[in-house]
Amino acid sequence: MTVTTIFERQHRVVLRMSGFNRVRDHLTQDCFCVGDDLKVHHVIHMLRSLHIVGQLIDAVIVTSDEGTYLGLVPLSALAVAQPTLPIVALAQGAQHWVSPFAPAYQAALRLRQSPWSMLPVLDDERRVIGVLASRTAIGIIRQRLQLSPYELAGKVRSHWFRLTHFWR
Repeated sequence: MTVTTIFERQHRVVLRMSGFNRVRDHLTQDCFCVGDDLKVHHVIHMLRSLHIVGQLIDAVIVTSDEGTYLGLVPLSALAVAQPTLPIVALAQGAQHWVSPFAPAYQAALRLRQSPWSMLPVLDDERRVIGVLASRTAIGIIRQRLQLSPYELAGKVRSHWFRLTHFWR
């Protein structure tokens, strides 16, 4: 973590901390990536051969030969697609991704507002390094929204003050 001084004003230093509570701290590498050269029936066969206990796969990540992210394919679209169709033809959400250095809370909100159950995390060369799972995003949002008793008392007191000041 690095701390950078932004500005100084009246003997008070305002600091910006980089590397604190970023997406990279919450990503998981439990995802299913396939190449864009595969056909639908190959991907279905690969999914059937997996023996993953306790893990639910909602979408398949499609990457190019160089490993760059091309999009996601929901399993519902995969189930009804023509078997000889290239998997890349079903890819959606090419802009649905996040940098590992993005703030975790903003990424979690973005994921919760999307129809997907995961948010791919890409490096500078648009290669998949992991995903932010929906369950993790819910935890990030809950953690951010939890207030300590002192913060809660301060918010109640300030709202009460505004209400009484309004009626004077």
